[in-house]
Amino acid sequence: MLILIAVVAAGSIEAYRHRLKLTSLLENGKDGKIIVNSPTVYTRQRLVNDRLDQARWLRKQLDYTELDKRESEFRSIDAIHKVASEQRATISGGVSRSPSTDDVSKKEDANSKKDQADIAVESTTMSQFRAKNAYREEVRSEITQTELDDRHDIKGNTIFRLTFDTSIVASTKRGSVAAIVVRLSHDPEHEQATWIKNLYEKDYQDLFEEWATKFQDNISSSMEKVAQSIDSAFPDQRLRLLFNDFLLRRVCQFARGDVDLRKGPLPCRAGDREKAEELLASYTARRLALLRDTKDKIFWESLTNLRDNPSLIFPNVSRESFIASAANICVNSNGANSIEIWRLGIKPAQQMQTAGGSQQSSGAQDASSPNPSGVSLNSGSNLSLTQIGCPFSDSLRERLVSGVMLYEKLFAIVSLKKQDKQDEQSGQKQGEQTDYGNLARLVAGDLLDCNVIEDCFVTPRRLRCFSADFLKSKLDEFANPSARRLRRIGSFLTLRVVGRETVDCNLAVSPFPKEFEAEASPALLASNPPYLQAFVEALNEGTDAFAYSVTPKNLSENISTSAETRDAYELLMRAEGKGVDFANFLNKRSRDYRAIVSHPIVVGFGASDYSSATTRGSSIRDVDFGWIVAGRMTEDDTFEQIDGQYPLSAFISVPGWWQTVKVSIATCWLSRSDVSELAPILSAKNICPGIEAANDNIPVRLPAAVPEISHKLGFDVVRQPSIFNPKQQELIVGQAGALLIEGQRLWRSTEVTAGAQRADKITILPNMEGILAEFECVLPPSGDREVLTRQSVDADQTVTNDLVRVWTSEGVAEPLPVRFIWPTKVAGKHQKVACDQRSSDQPSKSKSKTDLPSGAGVAPGAPPS
Repeated sequence: MLILIAVVAAGSIEAYRHRLKLTSLLENGKDGKIIVNSPTVYTRQRLVNDRLDQARWLRKQLDYTELDKRESEFRSIDAIHKVASEQRATISGGVSRSPSTDDVSKKEDANSKKDQADIAVESTTMSQFRAKNAYREEVRSEITQTELDDRHDIKGNTIFRLTFDTSIVASTKRGSVAAIVVRLSHDPEHEQATWIKNLYEKDYQDLFEEWATKFQDNISSSMEKVAQSIDSAFPDQRLRLLFNDFLLRRVCQFARGDVDLRKGPLPCRAGDREKAEELLASYTARRLALLRDTKDKIFWESLTNLRDNPSLIFPNVSRESFIASAANICVNSNGANSIEIWRLGIKPAQQMQTAGGSQQSSGAQDASSPNPSGVSLNSGSNLSLTQIGCPFSDSLRERLVSGVMLYEKLFAIVSLKKQDKQDEQSGQKQGEQTDYGNLARLVAGDLLDCNVIEDCFVTPRRLRCFSADFLKSKLDEFANPSARRLRRIGSFLTLRVVGRETVDCNLAVSPFPKEFEAEASPALLASNPPYLQAFVEALNEGTDAFAYSVTPKNLSENISTSAETRDAYELLMRAEGKGVDFANFLNKRSRDYRAIVSHPIVVGFGASDYSSATTRGSSIRDVDFGWIVAGRMTEDDTFEQIDGQYPLSAFISVPGWWQTVKVSIATCWLSRSDVSELAPILSAKNICPGIEAANDNIPVRLPAAVPEISHKLGFDVVRQPSIFNPKQQELIVGQAGALLIEGQRLWRSTEVTAGAQRADKITILPNMEGILAEFECVLPPSGDREVLTRQSVDADQTVTNDLVRVWTSEGVAEPLPVRFIWPTKVAGKHQKVACDQRSSDQPSKSKSKTDLPSGAGVAPGAPPS
């Protein structure tokens, strides 16, 4: 007996040894092959629209949990249980036969019992809540991950998607995983490889020239924005902080007899600033007083001509109160210079036609230089006008315009005195102290009649010249007026005001600093001059590059719920009384399903930033990211690699001016024990040590986002969303509509509203300088309806005027006027609105009016009629 036990034991030990050898052979087999292709690049323009579409689709999935939308289509696991119970009843029902009377009675009883059984299977309110809440949590999580985060474009960064097609030829090692790690680097100052260093230098030379060209276009539009801001009811806050200091410095300079605008405005001498402030205050007070008398008088006389007795409009309102109310309407209408007469309780007369049948002008005025004939109404054309000039309003705009006028008048007076031979004979020298009192008398002498444009108003051309000088002098401080700038625009470019002689001012941009102007040549730029080196340093100082989304994050083998349920039905139908075996089989199948679903095949990771170089105390960061590809589950509960191809992607945020990045790819095979021992803070060298010596350095070219350079350096004036050409927009109530809006910085987390309705779809245009806002159905807007008399259509139209606004994470753009056109009348009634079936034939307050000029909006706050 003992001999038999010894033999069995020896055989067991030998079998175990053979098993160890076999397992060792499988564990220590040969590595497979990992082949990674060069990445494909997708730009921010494509990614933004793709993510907007995906986020919109995900939001629609939330409708399945809404009571008044698609809740009837919502499915939970309780529905599957209910179907399973019904299926069991069908299987156990036996063979069918022809029903008799007794059968019918039994069937009715059975139906009653079935209804009771169905009610018992229905989920409770709390169960439905938990199921819906879990569903919504998952959808909301997807929405959050889909939308671009707020970090990806800080300090001039932009986003790209890199996709690496990876092929894996399986290894013979069981349990091994394939690791792919990628490092992105960009270090033009410390790069050792000559070929890529030369590529960096050429990139930055081209980039500097492109930026100078783009800056010329941007500075022209910035001049327009400054001029518009000065002449608006609500000037930009940064302009207000810089305006007064700049103006007083120029006044002091002109008072010294110096009109050289090539110089920057130096601080006033001791005691001169107070005198300059007094001169500005006295000139502003005189201009505003004259403007008040002139505009109020013209406004009241215009009402007298339109109505025999203006007091009948508001019998109990005094003249002063009535004028103040009208001025308030103008201020609330974004500082309009004209007011529609119906707002004052005056019904417009029928429009008079010219002999040729054309419509006469409505007398609308230019915002910056009103036409005198538009300010004062000719008695012969009163009845044909629907607008009259606004009364005076002591607004911030009028005070800023007063400062611009003082600047222009002083410049003209001092320039004329310098050219006068009599002044030269008097011995006055440039820089000699000038009598501020005499200057005050000279500039006030021109304030005689506000019906003359040059006396009380600044022309658009003069306003443009002031804006050019102001922008050239204060561009360095626009980004942050209170900050001290270490680098100024003069360190890279030369700005010159040109065209003042012809009163057509522009800022000319030269692609080199002023001190290099004499020796500027293509050879200078090719020799990597000091200002180009300073340009590269300034751009890459404090850069931040990172991979913030690596996909797939967790790719698993999926088994659909319908397939799992179908398999359960088939097993249920085949079961023939073997309850225990059947239950055991179902439990095993369930465990297999859970193991397969819970075991990921591909896991993506983003490593911490790795600093490769230090420049002026800040770092240029390398970006590490990668994936681990595991084996699939086999029938004996082990894992085994198979041949396959995987599309692996990473979203990276890098500075927008990087045109070349060096991509280093390293691959390796790891055992599961190696994976478990990886450091908590991952980097490429910790996963695959060969990344440091990788020979697969691929130069990947990226399209440069040139406008981000000005944003990074702090030389962009327009930092909020702005619209290029704010034209009148139109939407038809009850129909689909779209608005094309061109402008800058409109694409960040954009929402568009027309009145109180939000656009259903936003599309970013390819050049990132415009958006397309689409409305699936334009809802009826609130507000008064007006009958719009137009000659270009067959019938008059009923419209409601409102505003379109573009909302972004950086602010709100200036509003656009929008005209909602109501459906035409049929048999005396308005057609029903198609999208919500709400009848629009309700009585409403309508006003008859002629077609106003583009941009004329309706603002609340009119005096009661």
